[in-house]
This record gives sequence, C-alpha cells and structure tokens, in this order.
Amino acid sequence: IVNVPPNSGDLAYTVATLTAKADNLVGQQLKPFSTEVIGRVRSFENYDDSKNWEQNRGIGTDNATMNPAWVYMHVLIGNGADNPLGIRNDQKLGDFVDLVTLKRWAKFCDDMNFTFNLIINSVSTIGELLQTICSVGMATPLRPDGKYSVLFDGDPIHFTEEDGVYTIIPTQLITPENSWGLESTMSYVKKTHALKMKYLPLLKKVQETAIVYDENFNYDGSNYYKDSTTPPWKATVFETINLPGVTDYDHAHLLGSFYLAHESAPCQHTPRGQYSTQ
Repeated sequence: IVNVPPNSGDLAYTVATLTAKADNLVGQQLKPFSTEVIGRVRSFENYDDSKNWEQNRGIGTDNATMNPAWVYMHVLIGNGADNPLGIRNDQKLGDFVDLVTLKRWAKFCDDMNFTFNLIINSVSTIGELLQTICSVGMATPLRPDGKYSVLFDGDPIHFTEEDGVYTIIPTQLITPENSWGLESTMSYVKKTHALKMKYLPLLKKVQETAIVYDENFNYDGSNYYKDSTTPPWKATVFETINLPGVTDYDHAHLLGSFYLAHESAPCQHTPRGQYSTQ
C-alpha cells in the first residue's frame, strides 16, 4: 500500500509485485501475468451532507464501484489528484460539489449499467478527465455557482412518467415578451449511416467495435421490397468514435444510438433574453 494522501477517505492504491527466481537454463521467459482489478472508488450514495467532511470519514469506503459519478468524485478528492477541492475537515462537501445532482446521476448510471474503467498513464488536466468520465454517462460537466456538477440526459428532475409515457417539465417558457433576437442555425452535413464505436473490453489489449446503424440503414441493404427507394438501404457512410473508459458492448452500442439520435436534430435555436436559473 502506498502513499495515502490527506482527505482521501482512507483509500489508497494496492501494488502487486512479482518475484522471479533465476536458474541455469538459458532463454527462459516469464509467463504472462495478468489480473482483473476493481478500483476501490469511494461511493457517496449514503453521504450525509448535513455533517462535515471529518464526520463523514469512512462513509462509502468499503464500496468497490465503477460508477461514473463516483469516479468523477474520485478525480476531485481521491488519490488520483492532490485534493483539488481543497476541502478541510471542518467543511461540508456540499459547499464544493452539487452532491444532490451527482447522486441522481449515479442512480441513472446504475439503472443503465454504465461503468467507467480506464488506466490513466499520461498527464491530463482535471477538466479533461471530468469530460471523459461524463461522456460515458451521457453527461456534461458543469460548475453552477462554482460547484462541480453535471447535466445529464435522462435526469428525472426534468421529466414526469405515467404508464411508460414521459413528459418534459418546462424550466422556463420562452415567448416574444421575454426574449428577442432569435437566431436559428441549420447544419447541412452528409448524413452518417452508421457509427463504429471503439471500446476496450476488460483484460483485453485490442479494441473491439460495436457498429450502430442509423434508422433505415443496415449492413447490406437487404429488405422485403424489390425497389431501392424503400429502406433499409446499405450503409456506406461510417464514422468512428473512440470510447475511453467503456468496456462493454451494450454500453458502447447504447452510446452510439444516443449520438445518432442527436445527429438527427441539426437545427439549433438561440434566443436572447432574461432567464432564471434553478
């Protein structure tokens, strides 16, 4: 066990060592040594933010989790960084982090079976790492009021559900009375027929590919019709997306469908006005 930094929640890294004994034979090689490990990333699911950091010490340290939300937190306060939050034992975590939203995101990631597994072996910034982690959980890092947070698709705070029907809860209505200078931008780009989502399975050295086809396209264009004007058509326009941190085919395939759905809405509207933030 090496180097337990302050404020790390008593978590540290485990280092495995291998000792080899030589003999008189020439040309021998060590057999491959590999192992599957789970990062002991602290879970904040049961963290009580009415108490200070010292009073919550040890909460969630027994969890072995790969949830992107708690890996996000690990980057901010774990061993991977020198306590960039600068939190003291007498302070509350909620003064630095939007823990309520991160807990909702953690549940969303659990429900979607999203995980994050990545070996960081190069120099990176905190912002770059947070962006990489968020990308596997359909989220974007934010800092409202100076607190670390995320905005993620599927946040239940923005929807109501009844009998499988989801209804958006409006945050604010934009009307001619409270806005002006509306601008719209339409992007005319060559439509992508399919995405090649590159991911690295656990204990593998070579990336694998999950191919996700857009609606009305497939790998050979086969269908039940005799004319070529009726979908599906053969996919010929492919794009490749690397997914650092993704190790599962279903996860990669779902993200591909998510990206294709966003590509199908090329129009962007930008109004000007006075808006409230909550």
